[in-house]
Amino acid sequence: MPDMMSEGVDRGLWANDDQAETARVAWTALPEPLDEASDIDRAARSMARTVMLRVRNRHASDPPAPTVVLITPAWRRIGKALGWSYVPNVDDGSHPLSGAVFLCPANLRASHKAPLPATDLGAIFDWIEGQDGLGLMPALVLNPSATIPELRLYETGLAHPENVSSYPLFLADLDLPTLDGVLARFYDGVVCAPGGGRKCAKLWEDADTFKAVVRPEKAIQNELFRFLHASLPHLRPVEEEDTPLGRLDIRLSGPASTDETIVVNHAVIELKVLGEGNRTPPFTDTQAIKDHVESGVRQAASYRRPPSASRIALLGCYDMRPHASQRGESCLDHIRPLAASESVAVRRWPLFPNVAALRAHLLPGPSIDEGS
Repeated sequence: MPDMMSEGVDRGLWANDDQAETARVAWTALPEPLDEASDIDRAARSMARTVMLRVRNRHASDPPAPTVVLITPAWRRIGKALGWSYVPNVDDGSHPLSGAVFLCPANLRASHKAPLPATDLGAIFDWIEGQDGLGLMPALVLNPSATIPELRLYETGLAHPENVSSYPLFLADLDLPTLDGVLARFYDGVVCAPGGGRKCAKLWEDADTFKAVVRPEKAIQNELFRFLHASLPHLRPVEEEDTPLGRLDIRLSGPASTDETIVVNHAVIELKVLGEGNRTPPFTDTQAIKDHVESGVRQAASYRRPPSASRIALLGCYDMRPHASQRGESCLDHIRPLAASESVAVRRWPLFPNVAALRAHLLPGPSIDEGS
């Protein structure tokens, strides 16, 4: 991450513990409303909506440069005196935001605008403070290079960086490729096989006989819940939620990209373990495995509908049967038409009882027929 401080002058950190606390406070209890009685907070909401509209504009191609918004009721008079250009509709997403400083009222409906002289925040702050009075105006700063996109709110101006607060900025809805990427990292880094530097709750009672612990699905669910919480800080995962249609394994909710004041359900995840364990069929019964998978598709499909009403429904199957990596996905073939008709994504990951089994998987071997 680039240095956000000019040399020798503390401008307020954008990362590390400060940013982690920002994410924790802002997303632990959704929704997190800002104080609508405050001009700077109303401006923050307006800025968030403006950025989201800009992101969704198919013609938008803003450079990855900071944006600074200065809030003042005298925006028109000062902007004219400085010779900045007038933008009457800055809030509709049609104008580039990056690389510019705006003088605006609290609702951001219109502004006077000037290009920033640099991309380094320290240099930008020094330049603004050098303009008579601008450094003392309430300010919003958006840095697109931050790990977690966020608005920095300087209530007493850029000249007083100690009075700063941060709000994560939700820029996009969760989509299936993004969720797949997170689940793939969870598989590779956590549950694929014990050992090899992975840290995970115990999943295997006896690795030699491929015997799982009593409740492997619950152990995987707990690990996945924590992983999703850390990997998607802009969303709120909920597990074991009771609904009229049953107990949902994991739900991901968060603000809609078009309006951060609206919280929606982005995804529901139903988990199934294939193999021995509590409430799972024995690996020797092929039909039981197929029935187990089909029930998972039907559960995930039902959770997509109200009251959960999630945009994405995914069934994740963790295969703990002996030689699961060689079995292929024939146990899923019978439910693919149903899953497609119900818009349920189905994924399967083979689990290994130890690193030696994982190494063996990396060598070519014959496939095993599901009837064996």
